[in-house]
Amino acid sequence: VVGIYGQVLGDLCAGEIRQMRQQFNTAMDFEAYIQKSVWKTASLFAAGTHAAPILNGSPDEHIIAMKEYGLNLGICFQIVDDLLDYTGSTEKLGKAAGSDLSQGLVTAPALFVLRRGGEAARKLEDIITTRQVATPQGIAEAISIIEANDGLTETVQLAREYAAKARQALTVLPSSPYRESLDGIVDWLLTRTN
Repeated sequence: VVGIYGQVLGDLCAGEIRQMRQQFNTAMDFEAYIQKSVWKTASLFAAGTHAAPILNGSPDEHIIAMKEYGLNLGICFQIVDDLLDYTGSTEKLGKAAGSDLSQGLVTAPALFVLRRGGEAARKLEDIITTRQVATPQGIAEAISIIEANDGLTETVQLAREYAAKARQALTVLPSSPYRESLDGIVDWLLTRTN
């Protein structure tokens, strides 16, 4: 378990460094985005969810399932967090909408528009790479482009896909109030997308 958390510490540092190196980079692909999400968030979730069954002497299949649950739940959490950067209020989040993008952090909502190509993608790419997103007008325009081109809708769908993977991992566990509680965490997380 100590080794697991040692690895998490390395992952968190690697994720933060990678994120800093990727600022204002519109060439990032979804594989890199998900990997960054694993390092920054999901590795910590997975450590917590699979350390407990290790310490309790659970069967290997339960340990593996709980690690998968935590990994997918953590990725889902990060995707929802990235979505809330566009849809949440300052009161709810403690920061202004679009604050991640204004710092050059390109996340799923923008990636969906960028990967589609076309005029909207070119305009969004220009706003990001020329750092116009650091201005109130630039961030408002970027958010408008992302909303109008289904970036938010597709991000919700991506979060649901990882939520389904987390739920699937739980199917190897026996039915119990504990399993229901873990499934309820997935439900709660998805309510944040509304």
